[in-house]
Amino acid sequence: ASPAAAAAAGPRGGSPGPATSVAAPSTSRLFAAAPTADTDDKLLMEKFRAGLPVRYSSQDWLSALLSLPTSPILRRISFHLVFTTAVAALTYYAYTKMAWTLSPLPHTIMASAMSLLLVFRTNASYDRFWESRKLWGSLVNTTRDIARLMGTVAAKDQAARQRMALLIAAFPFQLAEHLSGWRHREGIDAMEAAGFNTAADKVMSTDHKPMQICKLMAEECTAATRASGAHNALTVEWMMQRNVNELVNIAGACERILKTPVPLMYSRHTSRFLSVWAFTLPLVLVPILGVLTIPVMAVIGWGLFSIEELGHVIEEPFNPTWELYNMRQLGKTIRGNVYELLEVNTADATPISAQTPSTPPAATLATA
Repeated sequence: ASPAAAAAAGPRGGSPGPATSVAAPSTSRLFAAAPTADTDDKLLMEKFRAGLPVRYSSQDWLSALLSLPTSPILRRISFHLVFTTAVAALTYYAYTKMAWTLSPLPHTIMASAMSLLLVFRTNASYDRFWESRKLWGSLVNTTRDIARLMGTVAAKDQAARQRMALLIAAFPFQLAEHLSGWRHREGIDAMEAAGFNTAADKVMSTDHKPMQICKLMAEECTAATRASGAHNALTVEWMMQRNVNELVNIAGACERILKTPVPLMYSRHTSRFLSVWAFTLPLVLVPILGVLTIPVMAVIGWGLFSIEELGHVIEEPFNPTWELYNMRQLGKTIRGNVYELLEVNTADATPISAQTPSTPPAATLATA
């Protein structure tokens, strides 16, 4: 054998040569989404960089108020708001030419119905956001459970533990990519760096990458439990396969949220109702407030249109523009937990290609 081959040999061929090891990220706390430049909020940026969850405090009222001109919500409703203010100005101009007096009763009655529509719309959107967050919470717990069981059944098989750790760690990143459309190659890069190239190629060659990872995990579960020879191997395999099935269910539930928006007719009717109410309100206010109707309508429009737009934003929890919770950071948390449980986060971890698999099925995953 050549010197290069001898250097790359596994444990049976002498000490292994220089190897690329699995990265060992530290277990991190959950971050909130990084504040964008649009918010121009230095306080939130400082909290994010310090690794703290970004939560609103009553002490933040001044920074929240000062950041209003650069608010992305304000930018999204700006045309609607400017148009409503222009209608108020035209109404005032018409009133100066031809005075009138209208009763506020119709708008008072309609305001109650409009408030209910906005509340129901916002609640429906928040339910989608909270359900998606619970699914990712279940994802964290399920991956930990798979890693715990694998660490028990393959306690003496580092190669099997490393392969499973790489697959589990890649799953949340690929699911985030599948849901948001943004590329998250961190898990795939770690697989390639560890010599898990064939499995990485299989994942990248499929349209539904999370499902391919689940398939590979199921194969690893079967190989590891049957190679262990434990008296309860079938029970442990059943538990692990059940957890893999749970990952499939979580991915499917996330896809349901992604592909089933709030019914379009509901959103359109709410928008029409709100627009008609706002465009006609100056007819009632001008005889009372005069020219002050214009700034008053700007403030009223900002408040109501913002509530409506907030419902549209939180309706899409996987939208990368907003990233209501940081899926990438959750993936890093899972990766850190899994590497720790399966003990593959050491700096001198041996590449999979240089290890001797315990069973043919596991070897097929690594080198076929």
